[in-house]
Amino acid sequence: MLWFLVLLIPSYALVWPVVHLSEPAYQRVLALNATNYYEVLGERIEFSGRGGKLQFRCYVRPGLEANLSTRGIHANLVFLLALLLVTPGMRPLNRVTRMALGTLLLFFTHLFFIITKVEITLLTARHPLAGSEAFWQTTDNFLEVTGKGFFPVAIWLTLALPYMLGALDRRPEPAPTGPVGRNAPCTCGSGKKYKYCCGK
Repeated sequence: MLWFLVLLIPSYALVWPVVHLSEPAYQRVLALNATNYYEVLGERIEFSGRGGKLQFRCYVRPGLEANLSTRGIHANLVFLLALLLVTPGMRPLNRVTRMALGTLLLFFTHLFFIITKVEITLLTARHPLAGSEAFWQTTDNFLEVTGKGFFPVAIWLTLALPYMLGALDRRPEPAPTGPVGRNAPCTCGSGKKYKYCCGK
């Protein structure tokens, strides 16, 4: 386990610049999806992202504007990708697939985090668009108690636990190039003898 922690540091340093460069695009996608969420609810709240902050503006009277920091969000993404990068036993394609899936799952937790903070802001301002105080206050307390590091670790464990327990991606065995005996296993991988499968 010590080697895993040692590799995590250069992995984090490798992933951080890539995520940092993608931060403005990630903010725009977050802002667009948060705006779409409130449009579906029929509420006019628009989001825009700039400089490490996500700004939202409520057009229902009384008007309201506020900024939400997204710095912790991007640190989460770096942490998750670094964990997946050093997880042993994955083939490169499988690793890339799991990193993409992990990013998508973490994106939804970030979106939920943003919506929760907006609802808490609306509740604090006693705005008419504010939702259920009990639900959003409980949700916000849960997010604060678990901390921002909970979701990357939970997603990583979901995607990588079999590998951490020793599983390996198996490479397909190459088909034999020489002549195949009639009683040998068939080269197509059916599990039948060659004479009953492709050797008919």
